[in-house]
Amino acid sequence: MDINNATKDLLGIKEDDDKDIYLSDFFEKQSECRQFYRDLFQSGFVKNRVVSFIKKDGKKIFVSVSSVLTDDQKNNVKFIDGTLEDYTEQISIQKERDLLISDLQNSVSLLNRPINEFIKAVPRCDFNLSALEAIKIMAREKSETILLTKDSEKEIGIVTLTDLKNRLLSNEADLNLPVLNYMSSPLISINHLSSIYNALVCLSEKNVHHLLVKNEESHIVGIINSGELQKAFHLTYLFFIRKIQDAESISEINSALAQAMHIVYGLIKECRSASEITRMTTVIADAVLKSLIQLIIKDIGEPPVSFAFITLGSEGREEQTLSTDQDNAIVFDECEVEILNSVQNYFLKFGQKVSEGLDTIGFRYCRGNVMAKNPQWCQPLSVWKNYFTEWITKAEPKDLLDIKIFFDLRFVYGNNTLIEDLQKHINHITSSSSSFFIYMADSILQTHIPEGANKLKTVFDIKSLMLPIVDLARLYSLKHQIKISNTLKRLELIHKKNIISHSGYTNILQAYNFLLQLRFKHQALQISEHKIPDNNIDPQKQSDIDLIIIKKTVSIIEDFQNKVKLDFKGTLAG
Repeated sequence: MDINNATKDLLGIKEDDDKDIYLSDFFEKQSECRQFYRDLFQSGFVKNRVVSFIKKDGKKIFVSVSSVLTDDQKNNVKFIDGTLEDYTEQISIQKERDLLISDLQNSVSLLNRPINEFIKAVPRCDFNLSALEAIKIMAREKSETILLTKDSEKEIGIVTLTDLKNRLLSNEADLNLPVLNYMSSPLISINHLSSIYNALVCLSEKNVHHLLVKNEESHIVGIINSGELQKAFHLTYLFFIRKIQDAESISEINSALAQAMHIVYGLIKECRSASEITRMTTVIADAVLKSLIQLIIKDIGEPPVSFAFITLGSEGREEQTLSTDQDNAIVFDECEVEILNSVQNYFLKFGQKVSEGLDTIGFRYCRGNVMAKNPQWCQPLSVWKNYFTEWITKAEPKDLLDIKIFFDLRFVYGNNTLIEDLQKHINHITSSSSSFFIYMADSILQTHIPEGANKLKTVFDIKSLMLPIVDLARLYSLKHQIKISNTLKRLELIHKKNIISHSGYTNILQAYNFLLQLRFKHQALQISEHKIPDNNIDPQKQSDIDLIIIKKTVSIIEDFQNKVKLDFKGTLAG
């Protein structure tokens, strides 16, 4: 083998060892060697084939081999001419990257689990009880915390053993005083259906170590401890959002977002559950939005009054896919009439910059102009309450198409008490408006299954096929005062309230999960082919099994449309 000095150095060949040396001597794996020569003699060339070599000194390296088979015209003997390139460092970097992404994906899977297994009972005592007696109760119940109540029922605060110890060490505690003196308030809580990720984010943002857990009736059912969560899960999940959080410009956010999306693509490729994938897209989208908002506030100054930035539609439901536009709005606190114009002007400027920033990052402008930069959707709380009162009590069926995404609102940034107040108002108004639900039911019944999904002959919009499931989950949730906006969680609670049968729940759950996964796979493939992702599914490109499931899904949706007709119209007649 004739070799140059650079190749000798690469393979560890000394000057006096360069005779009777063959390329095949260096292949670590004989299978790779055989395949290399087979392809070379069949095709006449091999280009950029990465294989593992063993150098003369026994060290393993990776090389990129490019070779061409040539003839010696005189003797009709075939020669191999080619180059070797050291690829060891690139392989090492790729392995580290793959390992990191795998680690992050596993963390995402764990963090998506509900908090149930971490909930512990929390003892209670009257707020007038002495601190010493409260400690005795905590010791007896083996609890680090105790909930203080007033009039035996109303929870008013919490005391932790750590707080008491710190006060004792600093000689600031008199254990004969009422335990009220050592209370932390207001109470910070989380819904019992929340994920571990939600809990960790809340603990971090509120800078607390304990979270009370409430059920759907807003009753406290227990408590979770940050230490136990953090011991159970290594916080590698923070890696991919930390870069977004620490970004100092929109371009840095954009760059960090592109890196984070590799994790989503990995989840899709591994066929993870739709809930895992949408959880991750939501985590990333929320991190982007929060980071962008903080940059804008830093740029234009602190807001004149407190506000809440909310997302709507698919983002509000935590169901963003890879092809999405922005639906958002601003609710700001009440202020004096004299400064209302200047306050709204601030938030309109703020909303304009947020919308522009999101568009630059890749979240397209809403075609219906449902964005915080639109004065209609940048209003004080009182105006928003009036909006919902009008929609619920006076809206016509034709209006529901435009307004139903507002019933999927989700708080993202700012003062959450504004949204809690708004949600209470919505629940109050809907509880006494039967016509509103009849109109919503009508909109579901008038939704036609796309022809392509019915006959499986032409391209169809998968988003349109999913729409009736989203709508019916919203309808039953509003009717039964379920406060969650996510479709899968809505369906779960509807089932738990025995509104739908177990078989019906299983069917619709599997159907919706399948459609979400099919939508993600379609969009991920388009992105890999450098196309703009959309929702147009071609039945001709689907497997036979997928076509069978699509047909079954259509049947399931039609069954639920009949259920809606029976529940809200009292008849199955057309």
